[in-house]
Amino acid sequence: MSMSYFTKMKSSQNYCKMVFLGYTILFICQCSTFSGICEIGDCKEGTGRVILEDGSEYEGDFSKGRMQGLGVLTYPNRERYEGSFYANKPDGSGIFYSLEGFQIRGEFEDGLPVGKIIITYSNGNSFEGALVDGKKTGLGIYRYASGEIFEGSYLEDKRNGPGKYIDRSKNILEGNWKDNHLEGRAVLKSPHGRVILDGIWEDNLWKEHAVLGSKSESP
Repeated sequence: MSMSYFTKMKSSQNYCKMVFLGYTILFICQCSTFSGICEIGDCKEGTGRVILEDGSEYEGDFSKGRMQGLGVLTYPNRERYEGSFYANKPDGSGIFYSLEGFQIRGEFEDGLPVGKIIITYSNGNSFEGALVDGKKTGLGIYRYASGEIFEGSYLEDKRNGPGKYIDRSKNILEGNWKDNHLEGRAVLKSPHGRVILDGIWEDNLWKEHAVLGSKSESP
């Protein structure tokens, strides 16, 4: 097909920016205008496919010459976002698929994941909670594919603050975490709430009652 069949969509701004998501670089549409070539369909008021200047491809709904409605944006590294768009940005419900195999499912606003999201990892683990500037923040639940669960507070993408670790036997280890490590006073309870041990946890071990440490799997 010759170039005469393509519609050129002009802009003086770059349409994407890089966002550090703790473990990967996420390319997110951040500007309200873009530059690209409409390859198929109606890229002004309808559905179509546009090839953007950096090699990204968008296929979906357009309104007033902008990516708006439902669509799929595939980035140059083949990562992609599927879901709602507004003014050329992921906005609304959607899913981001990373090259490493994890997925971010939830609400997006102004190009970034906001509020409660679910991250599913390639190994079967998952995280449910909130991201702030791409980092786990606030209360969250981390589920392991093997059956263990962590519920507690996150700060700067790490477990920081009160939380509880539930092993595969449903025993509950409660305490305070700092930079992903349980530290200080901790309480181990049975699935029915009976206190098995009340002691000090340090360097991944019970310091005061080490003989009972085997009843808990390491958090």
